Amino acid sequence: MPILEVKHCLKVNAIRNESKIRNITNSIFIKHFISYYTEQKFSIFNSLVRQTEKCNYSTQNI
Repeated sequence: MPILEVKHCLKVNAIRNESKIRNITNSIFIKHFISYYTEQKFSIFNSLVRQTEKCNYSTQNI
């Protein structure tokens, strides 16, 4: 293989690897963001449930 072909091949592989790494990084970031978002939603939901339970409890004792 001539040197120019080898250089081209290395360059193409480097570009491919870079895009693979970028995709992996993006997917990790997206997964982290989604898990954070769902945790936030669940905590909000849980606090709402607790509030309604308190309301129900206080109305029952009236």
